[in-house]
Amino acid sequence: MFASLRHRDFFFLWLSILCGSAMFWLEQVALSWVVYDLTDSPFLVGVITGMRGIPFLFFGPIAGVVADRMNRKTVMVVSQFFILAFYLGLLAVLWWGEIAIWQLFVFSFGSAVAWSFNQPARNAVIPALVPRAELMNAVALQTMGHNITRILGPSAAGFLLATVGVQVTFLWVTVV
Repeated sequence: MFASLRHRDFFFLWLSILCGSAMFWLEQVALSWVVYDLTDSPFLVGVITGMRGIPFLFFGPIAGVVADRMNRKTVMVVSQFFILAFYLGLLAVLWWGEIAIWQLFVFSFGSAVAWSFNQPARNAVIPALVPRAELMNAVALQTMGHNITRILGPSAAGFLLATVGVQVTFLWVTVV
């Protein structure tokens, strides 16, 4: 069941998929919490969540071509850099307490653009990390990781928001 995890590079990629995906879902819940707390508008919570999907729709096909034609590791590193930059920017305005709704929309859209380039590169690198005979196992493990974090990420977000607050929750997202 876990045969492809014995390949060192895939094992590290899989761990990064677990951490990145969990933080993505944790951040989704925390961001919605901040929007609702700031505006008292369920509509804007839906809009900010939808804002995260738009870049995947428009930039996803371009990102797939980039992942096929460029060095995948470079694409992953550059996109992770931009993701980190957006998280640090959001963390700074949250920490100072001077947050405006437009900043949340910029963060949501910008980080989703970076994620839309990161995901295809991660998917495209898997065949280079495991033998062909174990490729189905590697893809299954990747999918399993995404689905597990769909449960654990929001659960962790609720726990962190209730116990340590929004700023520390986003600090956790940024650090991991």
